[in-house]
Amino acid sequence: MSFTQPQQISVRINNVSHKFTEQQVREILARAEQIHLGAANEQESDTKALIKAAEEAGLPREAVEQALRERLDTQTPNLTPGEFVFAPSTDGKLYVAEVKSSGSNTTTVQFLIGSELSVPSSQIQPAVFLPGSKVKANWPHWGWWTCTVLSFDKPNRLVRLSDGWGTEKTFPLTEIRLDPPQVATGNTTFAKIKKFLDANPPVKYIAFGLSVIFAIQLVRLFVEMVR
Repeated sequence: MSFTQPQQISVRINNVSHKFTEQQVREILARAEQIHLGAANEQESDTKALIKAAEEAGLPREAVEQALRERLDTQTPNLTPGEFVFAPSTDGKLYVAEVKSSGSNTTTVQFLIGSELSVPSSQIQPAVFLPGSKVKANWPHWGWWTCTVLSFDKPNRLVRLSDGWGTEKTFPLTEIRLDPPQVATGNTTFAKIKKFLDANPPVKYIAFGLSVIFAIQLVRLFVEMVR
């Protein structure tokens, strides 16, 4: 009589390989579900459950807490004096500014490329420059170009970016900005195309050139048909 060895699943945690049977995997998932369902709806209980589940999966508590802080920083601007934020300027764009003071509804900022200004706090956005986040930079020869953040040197006010085409460049914060939040105009295909072209000027120019060539060809075809 032959016996079949139970199938095992290999999982790498903290660079250490662990093997679990299917039964053990089911027990782990059941435990995760138990933690999830046992947590109260209160935010503190949810946070504790999330951290506990991560710790049981082998993740250090400090790493989970830092990841949570970074996620919150990308959603809520820090209005503490001396912190960087994106604030709206007179041209409607959002530029990097330093918080000088903050009231109940307004915040006074000092733009890195301009003067001091008081703006509504609701219009301020966080400027944390996490790797992978998107900003616009004044890229040479292309103008304001949507880029991906690679790293941020806060003391020297420098951010290293990728243009998405294999080129990397370091920019001062004075050459970084964001577009204002778009007002919802419908999720149409045309709106998506327009948004993509506005965010990528070279592609926009190429598309315009192709449309001109296409129009010329249509005119030539029409002339040939009426002859």
